[in-house]
Amino acid sequence: MINQTVHFIKKMLLGGRTPVKLAQASCVGIFIAFSPFIGFHWLMTIILAWVLQLNIGVMYAAAHIVNNPFTMVPLYLAGYAVGDFIAKFLGLNLLVHNPSWMQWLNIKLSCLGIPNLSLWTFIIGGNVLGLVVALLAYPFVVRFYKRILVRPAE
Repeated sequence: MINQTVHFIKKMLLGGRTPVKLAQASCVGIFIAFSPFIGFHWLMTIILAWVLQLNIGVMYAAAHIVNNPFTMVPLYLAGYAVGDFIAKFLGLNLLVHNPSWMQWLNIKLSCLGIPNLSLWTFIIGGNVLGLVVALLAYPFVVRFYKRILVRPAE
């Protein structure tokens, strides 16, 4: 059992050294960075690395380089703005679908002058923005890994 666990950990950390696999791991990490599920990024990294058979080290690094304490607020604000744009474009009022605790939070935030926020706008916008950014980054990341992994001809 211990040998299988050690083998699995080595495979996850050292596997997938081709430019395409590394780029896939990086882009999934970028998606995780934009994910609105605050506090679950590490768990998402482990599960997606296992399910997609990608390099967990590269995925973790990409997720936490993009989303760190300095970039967290702008990333989540951008995700909320995208979700708000999508909701307005589709003519949806997602405030009515908020859970009850979100209404309590909106009452508290209204004291600070912050308008009502929608949990669903946040979730939709963060996931859509993360998917778009990851897909747009993929060709550039593949090119980057092909450049740094090229072995000079001898």
